[in-house]
Amino acid sequence: MVERPADLASANTQLQEEVFERMQAEQRIWQVAHHDSLTGLPNRALLHDRLEQALAKAQRSRNRVAVMFLDLDRFKSVNDTLGHAIGDELLKYVAARLTSVVRAVDTVSRLGGDEFVIVLHEASSSDDVAGRGKDPRCPLA
Repeated sequence: MVERPADLASANTQLQEEVFERMQAEQRIWQVAHHDSLTGLPNRALLHDRLEQALAKAQRSRNRVAVMFLDLDRFKSVNDTLGHAIGDELLKYVAARLTSVVRAVDTVSRLGGDEFVIVLHEASSSDDVAGRGKDPRCPLA
């Protein structure tokens, strides 16, 4: 009789560990499926979801959403002359800089290569969006 509760406790512990491991694996799979592996930014799939949410919220609250596409000029020449490792570091730097100058509710994503998309929630006007680029810390200036 004493063995049965001990067996159940052991089985319960093992089951909890397996559930925890599975949850961690699912989180890793979701992260890989929705984020750029180099920069950690949202990828095209997550951008699409966040853009749909931003547009729905803007429609409900009668606000605007700004979508900016950013492509790095002459990025290919960086890779060709300095190497892909330097190009990757440049992309990570640009991603960090872009993320640092937008609000937490905004989205900076990498589509691939040297293409980024920025979604700004609650943009009151095009002047408001253009004014955000006047911040001297902002790489959009």
